[in-house]
Amino acid sequence: WVTEYPHEDQLVTAYFAAGNGGNIVVVVPEADLVIAFYGSNYSDAALFVPQRVLIPEYILPAVSRTSD
Repeated sequence: WVTEYPHEDQLVTAYFAAGNGGNIVVVVPEADLVIAFYGSNYSDAALFVPQRVLIPEYILPAVSRTSD
């Protein structure tokens, strides 16, 4: 999957693979970042918390984009 997140006043593209229960691997090339979550929230909306809340609100603000 592909999505965009706001980061440092711009949008950055993130590529991710998501599995049942909340297992997710996310790559954000512009931030030189790979994120992995392992979960077992089967049939529960909590499985979306990492990509909808944790990444944009906590993880991305904690890192800087790499310079070209």
